[in-house]
Amino acid sequence: MKTFAFSIRQLTIFTFLFSMIFVSTAVFAQQIGKPQIPPPKNVFDKNRYKIPIPGSKGTIKPPVQSSRADLVIEKIVLNPIVCYATSNPEPLNVEVTIRNRSRTTKALGTNDEPQEGYMIDIIFSTDQVAPIQYARLPQPYAFQEDMLAIGGRISNTSTLLPGQSRTYKLTTRVPTVNRKICSNHYLYVGAVADSGNKVAETSESNNTAFQVFRVYCK
Repeated sequence: MKTFAFSIRQLTIFTFLFSMIFVSTAVFAQQIGKPQIPPPKNVFDKNRYKIPIPGSKGTIKPPVQSSRADLVIEKIVLNPIVCYATSNPEPLNVEVTIRNRSRTTKALGTNDEPQEGYMIDIIFSTDQVAPIQYARLPQPYAFQEDMLAIGGRISNTSTLLPGQSRTYKLTTRVPTVNRKICSNHYLYVGAVADSGNKVAETSESNNTAFQVFRVYCK
């Protein structure tokens, strides 16, 4: 009686397993006949940016990497920071640091490209605004707005690789100033990067920087 019961149990297990194999085979065969769904597109596919923005017109545009340089004046250091405007003024030492903020493109210096490299003009100003152009050295050496400092054109410049910076040093002197400057007791030393507009840049609006110093007249 026990042997017969064991055989029935065995037969039940075999029947169940056979049914499962049959069903799996049928499902597999059915799947082969279906068209294959392509895998998702690469996440860097440009089409992924063509997504409508809710509440707006147009689509998200892919980021664009500029192929231009980007020169900025990072720092101006003056020594001394208090000057006396006399007929024989003391020297004014200037350090200016320039950086190429581009991630992809170098900025040519005049040491490599004399006709196409950047220069830096050191100027005097009563405000913190100056045009991006070659400054003029007045004769006689008396103050004019955005005038070039004597010896203030840095014309021997090095090529700047992406992200690279360079510090230049020069010595100049304060020009003869007018009564208004004497009463206000201050002037700005400015630095204009690529004053000749030789280098193609992503932005021309960040090419100037200024540092104030005290002026006293005797």
